[in-house]
Amino acid sequence: MPTRSLHFENRRGRRLAARLDLPEGGTAHATAVLAHCFTCGKDLKGLVRLSRTLVAHGFAVMRLDFTGLGESEGEFAEAGLGGDADDLEDAAHYLEQEIAAPSLLIGHSLGGLAALLVAPRLTSLDGLVTIGTPSDPRHVKGLLGSDLDAGAEDGRVEAVIAGRTFRLPQAFLDEVDQRTPADCLLDLHVPVMILHAVTDEVVAIEHAERLFKAAKHPKSFVSLGTAGHLLPREADARYAGHVIGGWAAGLRGARGDEDGIAPPDGRPAQGARLPERATRATTRQGYATQGYAGGFPLRLDEPEDVGGTDTGPSPSALLRLALAGCTAITVRMYADRKAWPLEAIQVDVTSESKRAQGTTRSRFERRIRLDGDLDEEQRARLIDIAGRCPVHRTLEGEVSVDTSEA
Repeated sequence: MPTRSLHFENRRGRRLAARLDLPEGGTAHATAVLAHCFTCGKDLKGLVRLSRTLVAHGFAVMRLDFTGLGESEGEFAEAGLGGDADDLEDAAHYLEQEIAAPSLLIGHSLGGLAALLVAPRLTSLDGLVTIGTPSDPRHVKGLLGSDLDAGAEDGRVEAVIAGRTFRLPQAFLDEVDQRTPADCLLDLHVPVMILHAVTDEVVAIEHAERLFKAAKHPKSFVSLGTAGHLLPREADARYAGHVIGGWAAGLRGARGDEDGIAPPDGRPAQGARLPERATRATTRQGYATQGYAGGFPLRLDEPEDVGGTDTGPSPSALLRLALAGCTAITVRMYADRKAWPLEAIQVDVTSESKRAQGTTRSRFERRIRLDGDLDEEQRARLIDIAGRCPVHRTLEGEVSVDTSEA
């Protein structure tokens, strides 16, 4: 995944740092700005993984360090939440000059509050996403402790946040008493998605409920289950990215431009369906590969531990999926013809390959779950039918591959 380092000045003359994550080949459907949590930064591991997943959905994603954090100049919280919102607006304008104005704004935790504040001012937005965001900025005071007024000097208050000591302007603490995210949502006229973990240990799930009630339709709520507040588990961060990417694709589709932005050299945009029903794979840098199966777009990659960027399934995983999917479809077709009460089919496939004496031998293990009021004879028949799927027969038959240069 190509990543560019960016620097630009905000309206207060501070030099801000950001990173722009791009799809392979530089082609993107749309752009997004990702705002991090309180005292975090653009390189927070959970948000990097989320960004990579959005890139796999065709987005160019800007990750920004707010004033005074990470590699950005200035003093943390020097202009309060309003200053963070201004930073986001300045970032959006810079992104518009570099590529295209952002169509998606994503805010995590307190970054979600800044996103709520600035969203009504960004006319390019198609959607707003909050992740683990408090519904009341005064919640921040609870995280800072109860003795905030002690030791105040020159209008500043010392606070310990995540083990780090910060001197916060008193104006920042006064400001969080005045901000009302609900009012921002009332002024917002784009779709909103709210993601929140049920067991969030920093911002309770009740905050998501209040934000959802305040938002206008169309609005969506997605549970992140037992994910940690900072999305430390890779699976949780990638799940959030896939959910947001799919939702955003629906917004583009409703607008009639789901095929994205075509590059100048005439190649199809990443994620766009090919006009011909071709099976094709194109790799430009690294292992990440833009694939098409029957004209439909797919993303292929390899895990990070073998040098990939883990933005899609490996080719071997797709081979296993082909067997699993073919099995499920074949069983469904047979059950439908027989009018049997089969409700659902789940097929799990694993494989292993060993090479000995110049020959590779592969073994696939397939486990099939049949849901429905089926008798034992019907179940046995469906398991037998599973072995007749075309992919199964191909794998068991003689296979040859002829290769030539195009």
